[in-house]
Amino acid sequence: MPPLEILRLALLVLHFLGLAALIGPRMVRPHLQDRPMLRIMLTGAAVQVLTGNGLIAANRLQGNHVVEAKMVVKLALAIAALTLLILAVRGRRSRRPSGTSSPALTDGAAGLGIAAVLVAVVWT
Repeated sequence: MPPLEILRLALLVLHFLGLAALIGPRMVRPHLQDRPMLRIMLTGAAVQVLTGNGLIAANRLQGNHVVEAKMVVKLALAIAALTLLILAVRGRRSRRPSGTSSPALTDGAAGLGIAAVLVAVVWT
């Protein structure tokens, strides 16, 4: 197996693990807003952005077809989820009342992760 294909598969596994970290905590503990959950989700969102870009690069380098519009939509969803989680972390750190609660931000981030799954699966 070529080294670039091994890299692509490793990135794909990490991409799935990032997705699990982004969505999993909200599905398992939807009513809780503890710090470890927020950190796990934030890490998952960052992994999604990084590995998604790596997967695009690995596919292009191997000459595989990449649907540009689909990748732009998935990247936008991943960056939006990451942004919501950064806002949730900042809001928790500042301890100031804000217009948007941390649960709303984490729910939104998880929802964007699910939307990215739908785009990945349905868009052919």
